[in-house]
Amino acid sequence: MVVFDRVKLEVPIEEGVKYYTRKQDGHAPIWNTVKDHQVDPINSGMLAVLLATKLSNDPIFIIGCDWGLNHDSVYDYGRVSPHKYTNSCNRHIRMMRRTHRIVAVHDQLPDIDCEIMNIKDFSQSFNK
Repeated sequence: MVVFDRVKLEVPIEEGVKYYTRKQDGHAPIWNTVKDHQVDPINSGMLAVLLATKLSNDPIFIIGCDWGLNHDSVYDYGRVSPHKYTNSCNRHIRMMRRTHRIVAVHDQLPDIDCEIMNIKDFSQSFNK
């Protein structure tokens, strides 16, 4: 499980589950920290992608990324930006793409700087 900020306080701890957070939030022994000298994740989704690059060389599939398609967010951005992602999110994706295949799975075209695969093709690629 990958969580960020105050959400960490709301997570019920279960035996056998590995818990990850960013270095700023990892102060208890149960929490593993995800570190990278180039990428400082600014949300839990980006942290999850970064963690995936650390755990495996396999392709990373981001299911349902709706950047640029939907502005609904659990975050209160106030006057900063109504988007749930920033230019730095796409910059981080580009950096991680240097070493990993990253694919957003969605039937529309989200504003993410990586390969995009529709849901049908994604499903068929695993049902062979």
